[in-house]
Amino acid sequence: MAIHHLQQSDGALTESIQSNLERVVKTVEKVKGASNQIVDGVTVVRELAEENRQSANSVVDSMEQLTSNNAVLR
Repeated sequence: MAIHHLQQSDGALTESIQSNLERVVKTVEKVKGASNQIVDGVTVVRELAEENRQSANSVVDSMEQLTSNNAVLR
């Protein structure tokens, strides 16, 4: 009788551990997915920042050319 009770108790504990482990694995998978999305977002922001920097440099160059052209016209 005691051995049967221990086997049932052990089985319930094993099932509980398995259930908790499955939840941990699912949580880790969700965190991994979220982390990948964050990295993708940071990459997009970096690319946009580089494009903005290039555009700003182009505007500055155009303004310098315009200033030079205005000086010639005077």
